Amino acid sequence: MNKSIKITSANFFFMIFSLIFLLAQFVLGISALLGYGKEFIDNIYLTVFITEIVFILLPSLIFAIVNKLDVKYTFRLNKPRIKPLIIVALISVPAYMAANMLNYIVIYLLQFIGNIPADNIPIPNTIPQLIQGILFISVLPAICEEVLNRGIMLRAYENRGTVKAIVITGIFFGIFHFDITNFMGPAVLGALLGYYAIRTNSIFAAMLGHFLNNTIAEIWSFVARNDSQTEIVKISSSELLNVIIVGIVCTFIVWGLLKVFNNLTNDTAVLKPALTDVRGDTRTILTHYPVIVTLSIYVIIALIYLLMVIFSR
Repeated sequence: MNKSIKITSANFFFMIFSLIFLLAQFVLGISALLGYGKEFIDNIYLTVFITEIVFILLPSLIFAIVNKLDVKYTFRLNKPRIKPLIIVALISVPAYMAANMLNYIVIYLLQFIGNIPADNIPIPNTIPQLIQGILFISVLPAICEEVLNRGIMLRAYENRGTVKAIVITGIFFGIFHFDITNFMGPAVLGALLGYYAIRTNSIFAAMLGHFLNNTIAEIWSFVARNDSQTEIVKISSSELLNVIIVGIVCTFIVWGLLKVFNNLTNDTAVLKPALTDVRGDTRTILTHYPVIVTLSIYVIIALIYLLMVIFSR
């Protein structure tokens, strides 16, 4: 079994996912315009299930099999200790608030050029709906997306150095969502999840952090629901200020808890030094054609979104 993943292979694999995602969005958009498959398009949970299982998890496992990877090593299928997991759980709420602050800033700025559509994820109104939301929005992504992002991508880039791998795959995780209003938060969260995986040498710590983040979002939407939900997001200056204050405080809380987390994972963390400087790595990565294609897809989707926002005024 191979223990190393070539960055070129990982980048190519991520590019294929991006192309499939773009194609799926195009097909769904055309179907919506023509009035076909409305029931399927409106069923967000079914769409999530197909995306997570068919487009993310299965291709990742096939990638590992085709490349004859050591599955346990590649995906860090190691049992984590309880104490670090407790810290991950404690970090989850302040980390969510800090990441949410970044998304709020982006949305606040974009609303000056047009109407920002609300998230299309269903808002649970009952406990059974909340449980359903947690299963599809929290459990599935926590497993499937971590296999790709903190499995294949993190292992591939780890050869360039641990710190660079965490930062780069965090950025990839932001791109992975293909949503300009939901890039900054996931990028920071992705780096944090990568940090969990490397410090504990277990993907399960990252899965727990991912699950808790999405679950907090689901519970918050359930608690904050009201009868006057709108299709347009509006953020006032005072609301943004409150979010920023809370976000900054939560950032310091995360920093403090991470110091405890570090002390608990000193004997499990496997850190690799950087092989080249940041400038050289940046140039190498950005000039690799799969990365160029992936970034181009992201820019295309972002531009389409911005045009839709502008013309919605």
